[in-house]
Amino acid sequence: MQKEEDLKRELWKLHPLYKENRETLIRKLNEANLIQTGKKYELVQRIVESRDEGDEFVNKLSETDLYDGNTSSIPKSTAGLMKLSVAHLRAILRAHNVLEIGSKEELIVRVGLLKACHLESAFSRERLCILHCIMVAKEISQIQGDNFSNTIRRRKFAHGKTETMTTRNSCLQSLLTDTAPGIDKDCSNREPHIILSTLDIKVS
Repeated sequence: MQKEEDLKRELWKLHPLYKENRETLIRKLNEANLIQTGKKYELVQRIVESRDEGDEFVNKLSETDLYDGNTSSIPKSTAGLMKLSVAHLRAILRAHNVLEIGSKEELIVRVGLLKACHLESAFSRERLCILHCIMVAKEISQIQGDNFSNTIRRRKFAHGKTETMTTRNSCLQSLLTDTAPGIDKDCSNREPHIILSTLDIKVS
């Protein structure tokens, strides 16, 4: 998981060997007949563990060490946010249940908006895309006269007189009958324009 990888990277960055350049680390790995490829923190980890010195570093860093959950500890300036590592930025976003994927610039934008209490603005582009999809869906629904909501496609198979939906999973047959419990197909809440309008309000 990304969380574990972030913690491992930040952990081994604290080791004195991390201050060495990559060429020096590769030379040490070569001398010890160890694999010389990977990210810099992985090279450091490999060297330290080969010396049986890795135990003192295991579990020495937790998510709360990266971010304690207090927004007051987040830098106010863009320059301050730029100094934070990607792992720190992700930890902040994770703590507040915010999307943590993307480039460092995208993470900085989200953290900055979180700090300014305007997090909803971070997803304005995504929200516009969803609203556009809703608008298109409404137009399609109107063109089709909302008839597709009550359409149940069925197919008769050669054996017996039982009608089932087009599935090869015979174990689902009993669940796909008209008598199976579910949403009333005549319920007005199933009409596409009602569903889409409700979603439109939620997203807006």
